Amino acid sequence: MENYYTSSTLLLPLAALSLVSCNSQKKEEVRQPNIIFMMTDDHTTQAMSCYGGNLIQTPNMDRIANEGIRFDSPWSKGRPGWHTECVVMINDIFEGGKIDIHGGGQDLKFPHHENEIAQSMACHHHPIAHTWMHNQMINIDNQKMSKSLGNVIWAKDMVAELGCNVVKWFMLSSHYRNPLNLTEEVLNSVKKEVAKVDNVIKSVSLYLQVNGLDGNEYCKETVDVMVDALEDDLNTSLALTQILNQVKVLNQLMRVKEKDDESILMNYNTLMKMVTVMGFVYQPHQLSLDELELYKKWLEAKEVKNFDIADKLRSELISKGIL
Repeated sequence: MENYYTSSTLLLPLAALSLVSCNSQKKEEVRQPNIIFMMTDDHTTQAMSCYGGNLIQTPNMDRIANEGIRFDSPWSKGRPGWHTECVVMINDIFEGGKIDIHGGGQDLKFPHHENEIAQSMACHHHPIAHTWMHNQMINIDNQKMSKSLGNVIWAKDMVAELGCNVVKWFMLSSHYRNPLNLTEEVLNSVKKEVAKVDNVIKSVSLYLQVNGLDGNEYCKETVDVMVDALEDDLNTSLALTQILNQVKVLNQLMRVKEKDDESILMNYNTLMKMVTVMGFVYQPHQLSLDELELYKKWLEAKEVKNFDIADKLRSELISKGIL
């Protein structure tokens, strides 16, 4: 389990759980025990049964899905073969036609995923995946997100508006097998939690720089508690709770008058390790010599209660993105 300390992300956002990616290049003929599956130049799909040698050709899959087209086959009316496509693709890419984790929405469990399993059993006599992870749906104000209701929100638009950390925190705040409900109230709560992490990282980073404290030591046991939650059926909501607990620890260390610099540094590094494992992006501002001098002057003005000077310096620090 040492790898999670050096990786900047875990197999987190649920969209990243699929281990197969398709590219736009045309694939050569792929032969299976019972099926020949080909993509042709005119973007049609051809599948041939090795039993009868009868060619079944279907038009573009997107058009079929939208129009509900059925086609004739030697056995009965046929439907688009996306179950077969998945089985063939996995068998083509992964040895033995089996993957470790197969992700997908709960609504695909039947018939899509069960058909994949059935075809894999027929071809290879084993299931297509070791582990299935079916995620629940996203609701908008307690309504299902769907094109027909006109309430679809694109992930790229959410990231542009709210920032990646807020979107990630929202997505991970509920277990992947539970539905997510996007409301203004929920978003406000998520923003506050992300701000708690951001504020303590920013303030402690400045404290460490001003006092010339540096080092990489962290508390592995604390990080392990968070990782244990992830290993328990990817319990991301509990993992986020562990991050907030670490935020509390740091805030308590910073509030006392006689500060323990060594403990502050270790717990700061621990928090940074935790957010990195979860895939959050926090990049504390690194002070230049001029900025460091400006920040020290602000601290001195506050210390002697020269609030007029302190307010001016504070405004300057804010404009530079330091506070």
